Amino acid sequence: MVIGAVQGASCFGPAYEYALTAVSDLRNRKIRDRVPITFVTSEPYIGHLGLGGVGDTKGMLESVMRDRDIKWVTNAKIDRINADSVEATEVNEDGSPKKTHKIASKFTMFLPLSAASTALRARTANGSRV
Repeated sequence: MVIGAVQGASCFGPAYEYALTAVSDLRNRKIRDRVPITFVTSEPYIGHLGLGGVGDTKGMLESVMRDRDIKWVTNAKIDRINADSVEATEVNEDGSPKKTHKIASKFTMFLPLSAASTALRARTANGSRV
């Protein structure tokens, strides 16, 4: 299972909520040990939340994810979502490729690019009110 947020997403909290809810559901069905979960996000670190972190969200969320055996990839650009895998490139601070990942997945959920981001770009590009 791969869960996360693509580049351009603006609200990351629901992706974390979804991942943790999935863990609870899988535990309740007694199959958590058979379902690896990887959290892939464009955030520069776990717990950034698009806000630069809130309090100690980095430490808290990393701890929660480790305790629930959720692996993660941060600063990621989603390259391709396939029927059985997700391909992502982890990037350096300057945007250059750092490492590529191909993560097996039978179930994938990503928060999409925010519509607000598109609207803001449209306003910036042509100056009209959106």
